[in-house]
Amino acid sequence: YKRSTAFFASIAITIITFFIIRSHLVYPSQLSSSAYPVTPGIIYQQSSSGPIMVARFEDYIKEDYRAFIFALHQTHGMLLLYCSRKKKKSPHFQAPGGHVDREDFQDAISRTSESSHEGPALLMLGCKIGVARELYEETGLDIRSALDRIQPVRLRENSDESLFCEFKKRLFFKLCVEDSDFVGTGTQSMNPNPPSLKLKLSHEHQGFVFEPDATKSADLLVQHSGGKVSKALGKDIEQGEITSIEGRLDDVGVAEDLTTPSPAERGNESSEENGKKFGCFNCC
Repeated sequence: YKRSTAFFASIAITIITFFIIRSHLVYPSQLSSSAYPVTPGIIYQQSSSGPIMVARFEDYIKEDYRAFIFALHQTHGMLLLYCSRKKKKSPHFQAPGGHVDREDFQDAISRTSESSHEGPALLMLGCKIGVARELYEETGLDIRSALDRIQPVRLRENSDESLFCEFKKRLFFKLCVEDSDFVGTGTQSMNPNPPSLKLKLSHEHQGFVFEPDATKSADLLVQHSGGKVSKALGKDIEQGEITSIEGRLDDVGVAEDLTTPSPAERGNESSEENGKKFGCFNCC
């Protein structure tokens, strides 16, 4: 008798607890889309100020989001980092960027209101902070206090999509770098006729180049992050946000000893257009 009473009592407590919790949860179908933006598949919890997403930046960390940046100089072209120390890869080029850390999201939360602590807005800001940190760690270029210079690239035509710069759990951004961004002392580029612009490279990279041909840049990045960086750049080129330098390539082209075709092989030997600037981004 006592066992039966305890059994039925536990069932009653479980049922009561279930209904109490259920009464405090609001599902996306119950929310007004005009009042609150919702994300499909996420449970929302009601509060005095409205629904608050239960799933926050921890979910983005579990998904292992990464962020990369296409940094271009208006005169010299795209900045590519040279890596020759990957055990399972041959020497190849990379775009600055990498994993977005917990600290990046925590920094993003500290900069925003409570209503922005979840969803695409948090992911976008956290990735901006993360890619600015990676850019500084890998090159010495410090734009951590000027995040407005970092703009998401357009990988899809749908302008209404909030994460149009996302591809395979990676967010891609663009940045126009200027001479004043570069460090005074450090490593000079590996170009045949390098400009007097230097970087403070991390131990991960053994050099860098400026590549003036946008399509060639995508080809050089094919080994980076499983080819996803190259594909993303290709998508942005298709959208017309990145174009190539219109002048001669032999003045700033990638060094020939890095398995890169010579300027003549790239079929642009006309000297008439030499000196034209890079038609890179809308921000240039």
